[in-house]
Amino acid sequence: FSHCYELKEITIPSGVTFIGYGALRYCEHITELVIPESVQLIGSQAFELCKSLKKTIFKGEPELEEFWQFAKCNKELVIYAPKNSKTINLANRLYLGIHQP
Repeated sequence: FSHCYELKEITIPSGVTFIGYGALRYCEHITELVIPESVQLIGSQAFELCKSLKKTIFKGEPELEEFWQFAKCNKELVIYAPKNSKTINLANRLYLGIHQP
């Protein structure tokens, strides 16, 4: 889906275990993502330059390759993740807004 400039929403189905390098890169009109619990690994730059992305919900705790999953995204992006999540720790290093349930 990389470079799908007109893509406005996407559902990552339960059962998907890997979101690859640059998978949704440059999908500039996506506003919200829900990462299902089945996802175990998210590649570098997976959501880079998703400039309209304002909300990402992690249902589980995937491993994140490197640090660039949300590079150059919307500065208002808020990530929701399970309490005490490793995902929270990474997102904090990326200076993103974090909310825990």
